[in-house]
Amino acid sequence: MPGSTSRVSKSVWVLLALSVMVFIAFLWFGQPTGERPEPGVAVAENADGLSATEQGAAAKRAARRAASNRVTNSTPADASDAEPQGRLQLTVLDAQGRPLPDAQVSAKTRDSGPKSVTKNLVTDNTGMALVRYPDSGFQTLEVSADHVDYSGRKVLWDLKSGDTIPASYTLKLSAEVTIGGIVIDTAENPISGAEISLYRFWTGNDGDPNKKGEQPSFSNQKQTTDAQGRWQARGLPLELLDHIGFGVKHPDFVGTNFTVGANATTEKQLRDRTHRTVLQRGLEVFGRVLDQSDNPVSGAKVWSGQKFHRDRQETVSDTQGRFSFHSVSGGETLFSVMATGLTPASKTVNIQAGMDEVLFRLGAGSTIRAHVQDESGQPVADARVGLEGRPGEPAYDAYEFSSNTDTQGDFAWVSAPNQPMPFYIFHAGFEAKRGVRLSPNQENTVTMHRSRQVQGQVIDATTEQPVTKFSLRTGQASPDGANLFGVIRYHELTAADGKFSISIDEESDDAIAAYADGYADLIQRLPEAQNGVVEVTLLLKPSAGVSGVVLAPDGNPAPGVSVAFAVNGRSSLQLTGGRLRSFDDYSRATITDAEGHFQISSVPDEGTVAAAGEPGFGRAPLTEVRNSGTVQLQAWGRIEGTLKIGGQPGVGKELLFNLPQSGIMADFNGYKATTDDQGQFTIEKVPPGDGSIVRLIRISPNSWSHSDSTPVTVLPGQTTQVTLGGNGAMLVGRIRFDNPPTNAAAMSFEGHLSGQLPPQPSFNSPEEASAYHSSPEWMALMRTHKNYSVEMKPDGSFTVDDVAPGTYSLNVFVREGGQFSFQNPMLGSGSTPVNVPDAFDPGAPIDIGEVVLKPSGR
Repeated sequence: MPGSTSRVSKSVWVLLALSVMVFIAFLWFGQPTGERPEPGVAVAENADGLSATEQGAAAKRAARRAASNRVTNSTPADASDAEPQGRLQLTVLDAQGRPLPDAQVSAKTRDSGPKSVTKNLVTDNTGMALVRYPDSGFQTLEVSADHVDYSGRKVLWDLKSGDTIPASYTLKLSAEVTIGGIVIDTAENPISGAEISLYRFWTGNDGDPNKKGEQPSFSNQKQTTDAQGRWQARGLPLELLDHIGFGVKHPDFVGTNFTVGANATTEKQLRDRTHRTVLQRGLEVFGRVLDQSDNPVSGAKVWSGQKFHRDRQETVSDTQGRFSFHSVSGGETLFSVMATGLTPASKTVNIQAGMDEVLFRLGAGSTIRAHVQDESGQPVADARVGLEGRPGEPAYDAYEFSSNTDTQGDFAWVSAPNQPMPFYIFHAGFEAKRGVRLSPNQENTVTMHRSRQVQGQVIDATTEQPVTKFSLRTGQASPDGANLFGVIRYHELTAADGKFSISIDEESDDAIAAYADGYADLIQRLPEAQNGVVEVTLLLKPSAGVSGVVLAPDGNPAPGVSVAFAVNGRSSLQLTGGRLRSFDDYSRATITDAEGHFQISSVPDEGTVAAAGEPGFGRAPLTEVRNSGTVQLQAWGRIEGTLKIGGQPGVGKELLFNLPQSGIMADFNGYKATTDDQGQFTIEKVPPGDGSIVRLIRISPNSWSHSDSTPVTVLPGQTTQVTLGGNGAMLVGRIRFDNPPTNAAAMSFEGHLSGQLPPQPSFNSPEEASAYHSSPEWMALMRTHKNYSVEMKPDGSFTVDDVAPGTYSLNVFVREGGQFSFQNPMLGSGSTPVNVPDAFDPGAPIDIGEVVLKPSGR
């Protein structure tokens, strides 16, 4: 306290500072008090010449550093690692390059398994901290630095891949981004005590959380709203805003989730601290769990919401078999229940006020058992077993089961459904098995294969000399061999002879990819293993990179801008929140440095360099960027528009802005808009140039179809006005089942009105077909081709609006309903020809009659 600090004499502070110095030196280094402390060691500042308040602050900083210099949240250090031999002199600078005292430094060593040791330090007045680490017995060293006024940075060295930890390293922290907002209820009353949980997530081509080298860092944090419902979070890195999400929850309300950089509007509101999160009070849901004899089932686990979703809740039935949830959102919600000895069950329920109780009646359960063995027939003990499946399946969405095999390699699920279920089985040293379907009430045997060892060499295809620094990934090759998918494993290696040896831990992996600076990427299918060993030679072809400077619209260098390389028709670059994100191995993404400079290595000979950031968006052909050395940004544009349907405002309709086919796609959530009660909408942070706006027709809770698009040209820094609809015909009709299905509790309908296309030639190869569909003639035809989506109503009627004159075919499909109905089996379909005359009244619907749906094979 300042009052009490001012009464402490100067001499007392001097003694206190000296005592702290001796204590810390003994605690951390065991060095004699006469030795000079090294940078980063927690010591008390010299009290001479300081005011009493300054002396108190110095002592507090010293105490904080002392408390930080110890092993935390890890395996306790023993006598063998009490005196680490390795030393890394870390210097932490601020955004202007000045030394940054009191930065929090974390140094974490990790072995090949889960064991890790973390030491926390604080930088001294010169911005320095001495990181000590063992001279052996670890695989990676990760050093991070944070400060209350800056966003964090980290660097990771992987000794297994050939990295050498330097004697010194400098981390320069960037200015932090602070976000915040207010949490209110539907009556706009502030909600105090709501928890805001911020987290970093990995997606697409940046999906390796243990990526080597220097990069921005962000640690999970939690905030709580105050009495006015306000909150704020500091220390966010600008480069990671589209990779930081946060959840908002309160026990009396239904929670929700956001991504900070999901779209321009949300990001701006968060950075202005004006973002409003409206939480709805949850509805109460009551239910009962009974057996087939209507006896109550107590102790049954009941869930609301899908597995892996943040809104999932769990409870247990009481002695009367009753259960309740008190904060469930309205609409369709999945409920599931599991009880010992009984078969599990799940159902989707439409949640609304005053609804009946949710009733589960469980029959006798089955037992799914299996014996897990290796190729020689020996049992595999302690293998991890769990339910797997795909979205839409109860094994994935609803039920929860996991176990380990016993010493005989056996496991059993005694409360299983009366049908085969998919499982995931894993054990270190074996290739994981996924989607293994095991049948109930019979003996199942699962044979696991030892991990394959891939041994090979990476060689320059031109010089036939070894490539000494490279990265490898293993996974499944796409049908065209252009990409890897599945569970991707990352390996970054350095070898003077280019040789490597890695293991494959996924049974389905059939390909390896190699990457190296200055070379084109290579994806190569793996040959069959011989005695558990796969031998490969990876020949990399030299390929030049591209570098340059990104210029803001005013001509100055633009730091912190995302830059990526796109291969037309092949890349999966996404424009989200004013930044570019890569989702495949052909795209290359990076961030410009403080001088606006970027470098991307190993790009194909043709493609587009794109850049996106706070100042704007730009793109140019590869050859142009190589010649000029620059990418020029143009200021973001904006779209304001009105949708009309039958001459009236189109209210509550969803629209989506699309980019032209250039290897870059607009983020669905970020560029989706909903019309207001006047049919008006806005889309922010739109890239200048050509694009289109399409109508979205929702066909299930999580899927939409695209209707006819309208071209739009957006000018830099300006608002473009557009009017959609109102000129074409409106069609109405009805559907009828020829023989209604009786085995589907819910159904999903989808319809398309498609213009006729000319007959296509026959193709002799996929390459020939691809060339035809990439031709200017075909592209011109597709630009004029009309395709509309049908809006289905619950009563079986449908509408199609703004249809141009012409001849069409109307096709309607019905599937089993649910959250992911597009993956469900087809139940029926029907079609009819449609002709729209040249003359019509846009306000007078044209009745096209009835479409009869006939059953389809499941």
